[in-house]
Amino acid sequence: MTWQTLQAWFAGISTGTWTGALLLAALFWIGGVFVSWLLRRAIRLLVERDRDQRIDRMAVSFLSKVASVFVWVVSVTLYAHMIPALDRLSTALLAIVPVSIGYDADIDQARAIILELAAQHPLAEDIAGCPVVLLGPSSVDLSLRVWCADSADAWSVKTDLTEQIKKRFDAEGIEIPYAYQNVVLKTPQETRQETPLKTTLASTGPHEAQKKHEDRQQ
Repeated sequence: MTWQTLQAWFAGISTGTWTGALLLAALFWIGGVFVSWLLRRAIRLLVERDRDQRIDRMAVSFLSKVASVFVWVVSVTLYAHMIPALDRLSTALLAIVPVSIGYDADIDQARAIILELAAQHPLAEDIAGCPVVLLGPSSVDLSLRVWCADSADAWSVKTDLTEQIKKRFDAEGIEIPYAYQNVVLKTPQETRQETPLKTTLASTGPHEAQKKHEDRQQ
């Protein structure tokens, strides 16, 4: 077997396939075992030649274990960076898109629309799900979770899907609830009519004030 044959064989290993990834993992494992053995062998020879016992045996044993762990950490790190699927995990980020719908809306229909839009987004790598996370005072809250390559893609996915979901819900007639309040306005005449009655109630008591109010109306 020549060096050119080995180069051609290693060039045929594809890290994007399961077989290539497993074969590369086996090679890294063999390399890690060999390097760890060399370190332990070198330390053992160093201790054996120390006839004056100037070297602390316990410290040497500890350093040997630390060196072995370091070798395996470096091997696993290099392997992870060579496998595309594992390398993406180091920068992957989960984009969370909150969505609220009204209680009269169909949850399954809304979820189907949300998942459809998420699947069509070019920056969405994997959809983690879209569960119902809260039954609020006026809305049913869902949470779309999408894995993205990095933080920039996650922000783009969140903003794009938020706008697309709003437009699609409007087209499908799905209500997005919003907070509101009722304000009661009274005219000055109504305010003046209520003020003497309240003053009388506070000064004379409820029964006497009610009687005076009835006499006044008669």
